[in-house]
Amino acid sequence: MSRNLNDLHPYVKHLAEKFIAECKNHGIEVLIYCTYRSKEEQNKLYAQGRSKSGTVVTNARGGYSYHNYKLAFDCVPIMGSKAQWGRADLYEKMGAIGKSIGLEWGGDFKSIKDRPHFQWDGGFTLKQLRQGLYPADPRQKTKSEFEIAIDKLVEKGVINSPNYWINNETYKTEYVQTLIKRVVKKIR
Repeated sequence: MSRNLNDLHPYVKHLAEKFIAECKNHGIEVLIYCTYRSKEEQNKLYAQGRSKSGTVVTNARGGYSYHNYKLAFDCVPIMGSKAQWGRADLYEKMGAIGKSIGLEWGGDFKSIKDRPHFQWDGGFTLKQLRQGLYPADPRQKTKSEFEIAIDKLVEKGVINSPNYWINNETYKTEYVQTLIKRVVKKIR
């Protein structure tokens, strides 16, 4: 089990850092104690309270937790250097902060209320993640077909700079974009 933020999906790491900063702004120090969890580690946790001694802490087997895909983290509020596991009021504040920045909060789960848990699914279900699909970092801008066509014109030396074409509203009309795409197809 990891507690390293670098083991998270890059966007979840960004959200975790933002979460920590926002909690601090609200007077809550937060310790993230679990980020990535392998499927084997998840299965051990799942066995707890079932085939192994202890209290049931998860309903998720390996492959059925967002931790297994680096899309979740667990945390605890800290006060006076001590973990505040039982402070529902602090978890409620943390839950509101997490949701305000785009995280899903385990305190809203229907089966087991998992107040320390926060996740970002990137629009993917666990079934899709198990099938090998994975969310992109939404901070990474994807280029439009038009921008890709302009880049190709620059590469081929037809124009000398993409900025004039991409940033000029006159050339963003559908007619001009279609024309530029046709030119690019011809020079490939």
